[in-house]
Amino acid sequence: MSYERVMQTQYLELNEGRLAYTDYGGSGPLVLMLPGMAALRSEYRFLAPKLSAAGFRPVSVDLCGQGDSSVPWPVYDVPSTGSDILALIEHLDDHCAHLIGTSFSAAPSVWAAVERPELVRSIGAHQSFCAPGKNQSADECPVLDHAAQSLACAHLGDVFP
Repeated sequence: MSYERVMQTQYLELNEGRLAYTDYGGSGPLVLMLPGMAALRSEYRFLAPKLSAAGFRPVSVDLCGQGDSSVPWPVYDVPSTGSDILALIEHLDDHCAHLIGTSFSAAPSVWAAVERPELVRSIGAHQSFCAPGKNQSADECPVLDHAAQSLACAHLGDVFP
């Protein structure tokens, strides 16, 4: 993959709209970086080179209706965004991905892991509001429990000193 192609905005055409993403290159495991609502994929521009240097293939995406992705979409919710995540993993022709979700993106990442655990290797949730209900502990939250049981451990610790 040439450097020029890597740094250009690329698109995934879906029935609902068009997702914009940046593939920073690399031949290792896919790391899909998902910004929060009203944020852009460029927020990961400093993390991506570190992931590439550590042997990963970082890809950042603008969520539906954000940044260079198309507007409008029929629905802006967790299952729809989770489906977009799964479609992008499949489009990138990778067998599974590590997901880094900031804020809103953490919830669709968990949804994607529950729906298709074979496509999600791990989830890194940053400033997430994906949490058990008001009167539940994490042990009592079936979605988080199922997601935890479905995922394999990732070894991203080498990326950061």
